[in-house]
Amino acid sequence: MPVIDRDLGYGDFMTRLAGMHSVSVLVGVDGTGTEVEVGEGGKVIATPDLAQIALWNEFGTEDGHVPERSFLRSTMDENRAKYLNLQQVAVDRMLDGLAPRTAYGAIGLVACADVRRKIRNRVDPANAESTIRQKDSDVPLVDTGELYDAIGYQIEQLT
Repeated sequence: MPVIDRDLGYGDFMTRLAGMHSVSVLVGVDGTGTEVEVGEGGKVIATPDLAQIALWNEFGTEDGHVPERSFLRSTMDENRAKYLNLQQVAVDRMLDGLAPRTAYGAIGLVACADVRRKIRNRVDPANAESTIRQKDSDVPLVDTGELYDAIGYQIEQLT
């Protein structure tokens, strides 16, 4: 009697399982680099991009001019249990056939919403009086709304 080997989905399951370990979600502010202009007398004027501004606010500046106002790290730390739970849900859905990028995209959307909520709820320390006068607002991390709007996520496929 011949032996018949029937794959009832095991191969597909193992492929999906392998794909789960090669995906990650990155949440933050994407930067395109510093814009550089040449001003009068050949003076170079550098305008920082949003990623640089986010970095200065997240960690503070060495000179202390901008204090540390963690809005990314603190949000991730405060919601670690929630994100681990969402990751388990994503894994369960991937085992049912959902694409890893789609499953992890849901985590990215939730994390971005959490970071924005953190900014809206005012990150300490408060703005200096001079900053409040300059931007006519006492809300830290919000001036034009560009930084807030730039919070996003990427799905990264690891190799």
